[in-house]
Amino acid sequence: METTICGFIELNGEVVKISSVEDLKDLAARLGSAFTELSVKDFEKLCDKLNGEYKKDDCGVFYSKDGKRILLAPITSDEYLIKAGTIAISSYAFNWHSYQSGGTLYTNRYAHEKKIDKIYIPDSVIAIGSEAFCDNTAIEKIIVSSNLEYIGDKAFSGCWRMCNFTIPTSLKYIESEAFDRCCNAFTELVLPKSMKNIGSHAFRGCSRLEKVMFSSEIENIGSGIFDGCEKLAKIVVPKGSYKIFCEQLPFFADIITENDNDINL
Repeated sequence: METTICGFIELNGEVVKISSVEDLKDLAARLGSAFTELSVKDFEKLCDKLNGEYKKDDCGVFYSKDGKRILLAPITSDEYLIKAGTIAISSYAFNWHSYQSGGTLYTNRYAHEKKIDKIYIPDSVIAIGSEAFCDNTAIEKIIVSSNLEYIGDKAFSGCWRMCNFTIPTSLKYIESEAFDRCCNAFTELVLPKSMKNIGSHAFRGCSRLEKVMFSSEIENIGSGIFDGCEKLAKIVVPKGSYKIFCEQLPFFADIITENDNDINL
C-alpha cells in the first residue's frame, strides 16, 4: 500500500510543501538535531512511572512491558546490570517507595539494608527520572550511560555513599538538587559543552568537591548550585566568559578563573 503525504509546514517564516516521503526526509535533514531533540517536558514524560503491565527479570527487577523503562529495582545482589535497550530509569525506581500494579503492592525498601557495590547503566539509557535514586544509601558506584542527556530533580539526592560519579559528555540537563548531599560523588567536576541547564542547588552539599571546569557557557544556571561545597577552591571557565559566569555565580566570583585553552568535552 503506497503512503500518501500532503501538507504544508512553516519553517522560520518559510512555508514548505510536503508531498512525499522524500520531501519529509529533506526537511528532517534541514532541521538536523533540532528535529529529534527532546525537551525537558519530553524527558519528564519519558520517566513517568505509569501504572500498568510490567515484567520482572530474574533478579526481581520490574520493567515496563516493552522493556524500555525500569520501574522498580529491589536489588539484593552486590551488582546489577540494567538491561540493554532500556532508555529511561523511571522516577523513584531505586528510591524508597512502593509500586502498585494489578492490585498488588511492591516495595524496594529492603534494598537499602545492604551495600550495593555497582549499578551498571547501559549506553541505551538517555534519561534518569526525578528522585530515581534519592536517599539510596546502599549504592557505592554507578557506571553511567555515555549517552545520558537528562538527570531529573533530586535524582541522586542524599546518595552519600556514591563515589566517583562521572558526568558524561552527552549530558544536557541537570535538574534541581540532582546531586544534593552527594558528599562523596565528586572531587573534580567537568561539565561538558552539551550542557544547557543546571538547576538550583544541583550540587549542594557535595562536600569533597574541590574543582569545577565548565567547557562552555550555559544557558541557565540556577541559584545555589554549589552551596555547602566547603572545599571548592577553583572554578575554571572558557576564555572570554569570566564576566558571564561571575554574573551567574556571584558568590564564587573570587575563585573563577579563565582557561587559556578550550576544554574539548
